[in-house]
Order: sequence, then C-alpha cells, then structure tokens
Amino acid sequence: MDDTPFERNRSKKVELLSKVYDHSKHIYMSGFRLLTLGWSDGNTFMPVDFHLLSSGCKKNRIQEAREMDKRTCGYRQRELAQTKAPIVLIDLFGK
Repeated sequence: MDDTPFERNRSKKVELLSKVYDHSKHIYMSGFRLLTLGWSDGNTFMPVDFHLLSSGCKKNRIQEAREMDKRTCGYRQRELAQTKAPIVLIDLFGK
C-alpha cells in the first residue's frame, strides 16, 4: 500500500478538491491523496488498484461534489473518496 499526495495546484473547480497535508514537505496543498495497492518484490512496485481520496472534513474541501443519482457508479466513487483510508483499503482488497 502506498499513500501519495496528488497535487492539483492550478485547479479550483475539480469535484471534491481538498486541502491535503504533505508529510514529506510539511505543507498543505490543494489536491487529493492517491491510495495505491500494489505488489512489490523489494526492488520494484507494480500497482494493482488505486483510489483518489478527498478530505472527509467538509471545511477542508475546496469544491463539493455535484448532486447525482445514488444508483450510479460515480456516486459510489464520490462516497468512497470521502471515507477514511483504512476502509478504502479493505475495499481495495475485496476486489
């Protein structure tokens, strides 16, 4: 599993864009967290599946998601983007 910040500093109208803290640079940036599930042999990392995560806190989100029909796959992806990383990781293993 890899958790990497995905910076979108020139965007303002991207759905679920949020302020994300980068622990390596110790700064806040606008973007997403890229949660990647992969296989590694110690030297290489091969990604298997990924999810873009937004902030679950409403005050940290810069742009909210549009209203959608709750039966669509897009609605499920938007809901999953706002949940915590351990829950999303269980979903990644479940596929």
